Amino acid sequence: MSQVTVNDAVSQALAEEMRRDPRVLMMGEGVATKRQDLVREFGAERVRNAPLAEAIIAAQEREIAEMQAWQPAPPVTTPPAAPAATTTPASPEAAAN
Repeated sequence: MSQVTVNDAVSQALAEEMRRDPRVLMMGEGVATKRQDLVREFGAERVRNAPLAEAIIAAQEREIAEMQAWQPAPPVTTPPAAPAATTTPASPEAAAN
């Protein structure tokens, strides 16, 4: 059974959406610092650090989206010790449902 952390699952989902839609950008406190894999793949223009203030982040995302036709993806943060999520069902009965 394969396992992935919540943080890795979030990064994978964001990367998938950013590959699908080149207008998606991500901003948040420490986002570019914490998600270097996304910065390497998509560049600093689409993965940006922002101040620690959700209202400011939301306002910046909205302004950028309006000016450049971007689709902001709100940052998702998880605690460092978040439990792992399994990528396969736990039992054959669950797979049948």
